[in-house]
Amino acid sequence: MKAQGKELGKIIEQSLEIWRRKYVISKNNGEKYKNGKTAGRLGTALRYFGLEKINPNKKIVKGVEKPEVLGVNDLRHSRVTYSRLVAKDTEDKKYYLAKNMLHAEETADEVYMRELGDGVQGRLDKDFQNN
Repeated sequence: MKAQGKELGKIIEQSLEIWRRKYVISKNNGEKYKNGKTAGRLGTALRYFGLEKINPNKKIVKGVEKPEVLGVNDLRHSRVTYSRLVAKDTEDKKYYLAKNMLHAEETADEVYMRELGDGVQGRLDKDFQNN
């Protein structure tokens, strides 16, 4: 999982350097997609990197348990949770993160912060110590 996330980050950074644009996911002319098309494209990208397979949130489809589709809100939850529990961001960093995500710090804590399940925190600490 760690390598896949790093690889995705590198690809996004390289893409933004090569093709300067206002939106990370945009049409060829630089305009944003409308009517939910961005979420669909993001879901496809996350599936490509195998991130959907490890999603702990499951749903039952025709009697079979499957991971839920990941989307923008999952990335927002992930970023805020990482900020609070792994990076242990300072108050200034929390403020700027909230500002960049276009919400208040309270919204981050009340809406986007997630509790990590048993064993997850230990795996995260181990993964990020190896960086």
